[in-house]
Amino acid sequence: MLGCWKLWTITGLGSFTAIVVGFWCGAMTGFWTFSGFAIVTALIYSGMNYSYFHEALNLSIAKSVKIAALLILTLALYSIYSSSLGAPSAGAIALAAITTTSIGWAFTTMEPAGQ
Repeated sequence: MLGCWKLWTITGLGSFTAIVVGFWCGAMTGFWTFSGFAIVTALIYSGMNYSYFHEALNLSIAKSVKIAALLILTLALYSIYSSSLGAPSAGAIALAAITTTSIGWAFTTMEPAGQ
């Protein structure tokens, strides 16, 4: 298991990098840098401690595949809504999340194998 001090060190370096990027390139660029760093850190941390997360969340292979597919669908819908339909970023994110949530809900409740 990755030590807690390593996690805080990685988070601190990511925060510092985002602040520096924010000063040099603008506040929104710093925000997106920090967001990207936070997501990558969470993915790396959960990947390194997969067995702990697997037991804690009671995940099966089917649930993991369903979650990954829904995340990929959300990203695809965001790009469709923002580029093809010209929706603003916040609206495209919200609409993609709502659409994906409803698809995931329908799959889970109507498909017995999806549970």
